[in-house]
Amino acid sequence: MKSIELCLGKVKLRLENFSLNHIERQAVDLRQEIFEKIIKDIFTGIERLVIERARCSCGSKLLKDGKDRRIVVTIGGKVSYARSRMICKACGKNYYPLDDAIGLANGAKHSLRATEVVLDMVTDLPYAKTSRHMDKLAHIQVSPQKIAGIVSTEGAKLLGQDEEQRVAAFDKSATFPAEIAKKSLAIVQVDSTGINDRYTKSWMDTKVGIIYSQSARLSKTRNLILDKNVYASLDGVEKFRQNFYLSCHKMGVFSADKVIFVSDGIPWIKKLAKEMFPKAIYLLDLWHLKKNINLAYGKENAELVDNLAELAYYGEAAALLKNVGLDIARCRDPDRSGKLKDLFKYIRSNADGIENYKKVGILGSGAVEKTVDILVARRFKLRGMSWYEKNAAKMLRLRLLKINGEWDNYWNKRFEDNLSRNFRC
Repeated sequence: MKSIELCLGKVKLRLENFSLNHIERQAVDLRQEIFEKIIKDIFTGIERLVIERARCSCGSKLLKDGKDRRIVVTIGGKVSYARSRMICKACGKNYYPLDDAIGLANGAKHSLRATEVVLDMVTDLPYAKTSRHMDKLAHIQVSPQKIAGIVSTEGAKLLGQDEEQRVAAFDKSATFPAEIAKKSLAIVQVDSTGINDRYTKSWMDTKVGIIYSQSARLSKTRNLILDKNVYASLDGVEKFRQNFYLSCHKMGVFSADKVIFVSDGIPWIKKLAKEMFPKAIYLLDLWHLKKNINLAYGKENAELVDNLAELAYYGEAAALLKNVGLDIARCRDPDRSGKLKDLFKYIRSNADGIENYKKVGILGSGAVEKTVDILVARRFKLRGMSWYEKNAAKMLRLRLLKINGEWDNYWNKRFEDNLSRNFRC
């Protein structure tokens, strides 16, 4: 069989198999070879430039002290290069001017752009699957253990920034971030879900809060939230409250003309609503109210349940309490009586959230429950999955970047900061 020989500079390729599969494989390998040659040539030029101007932090001139080889994984594949080591004869410090110039931190195995690509994938997929896909699709070789380290490093940076902001606002100078949105109406919802804790073999509580004001009807049963902002945390209630307060502040909730807070009636969420939004219109989610009525009365009392649900629909909390109270008085079944009493307490503690249906209509907590599903369940609650709390917190913070549409802006700023620190003219 005849063969085709190509020569691209110093790169040669000989094709003896003309099948597309073979050509494709050869082309990918060639791409890696060309890419590495280009990068090495660029590195050589940069190093030549920066070595001439290299100085120690003490001000002394640096002298060459041999070369060391380094391997870094980039979005174009693995690059192995030799860089000059320089030493200060005055104080004995060692330097690698090329590494500093290209913004490659000591010990880093992956470029910043390769790191972003890995994190973009692992925030949606398990570690092992991300490792396979990165190798197969992007030719970036990174082990699940290394991916976990990348998540830990970047997640810690984000959590650290959040903590600095929280401390500045609540522990030091009461410095709050600037508002980035103005709203005439703000709808706030809070919910929680459990993540399997690998250390305690129990559940750790993930708290989720959302803020929005606009939605569009897609169909009879589906609405699209247009301006949703989400905050989520594995922290305790007080720290969650403070960080969520900052999120609400940035989104203009506290300057809005009207604030509606929707809840499923859980005590800690109701308490949070009163503390954070004392002037908000509180609404109890009707679906959860109906669920509690069904649990108390049972399927055998379906007609009675429907009647009570209708009272709830029209915001008649007083009438609802009266009917449940009468049923408690008539009930002779201890088990059923206990359930009815629990229902009575639930309705009484959330009576204002039912009465307010008359003011603003019915607004369910489906938006926050869908957010909990997308943000938490689809990444943290797959079959057989468990997490250490510190790892889950970092992954959760990275996923928040995506769900809030901040991913690209965050990484563009990371790339710009890296350039500004390391570029030398």
